[in-house]
Amino acid sequence: MKGTTTAKDFYAAFEFLHSKYFGNKPHSNNFNYSKVKKASLNFFDYLGYLDYEYETKSIVVNPPQLIFIPASKGRKVLLIGGRDETLVNAIIATAPKHNLQVEITKQFQSNEDYLLPDAITIKSFGTAKKFSEKEI
Repeated sequence: MKGTTTAKDFYAAFEFLHSKYFGNKPHSNNFNYSKVKKASLNFFDYLGYLDYEYETKSIVVNPPQLIFIPASKGRKVLLIGGRDETLVNAIIATAPKHNLQVEITKQFQSNEDYLLPDAITIKSFGTAKKFSEKEI
C-alpha cells in the first residue's frame, strides 16, 4: 500500500506478518530467519511484485499488471504487481461478464515461510483468431 519503501521496512513488515501467521509453527534446527527474509524479498522481486534496488536497498511496488503466459488453449494472463483485496474482488466479479475464468492458485506449502501471494490467472477461451484478447 505504501508504494515506495526500504528493505528495512520490508523486513519489519515481514517479521510482523510471519510471527502473526506462523509464530507457533515449529521449524527445523537449520531454519535461518534472516535468510528466509532475504529470500522472500528476492522472490517478490523476481516474480514481478516489486522492484528492489540492491545498491540503495529501496523498494518500489510495481503497479498491478497482466502478463501473458503460455497456455495450451486460449489465452492466459498472470496478475503481477501490487494488489489489494478490492482489486482482486473486482476482477473476480467482472470476469464472468466477459466470459473469462479467474483461477487463484495457492503457493506450495514449502513456500509458505516466504509469505508469497497466491497466483491469480485469468483465462479466455475465444475463437482461434482472437482468443478473447479484447476481453482480457
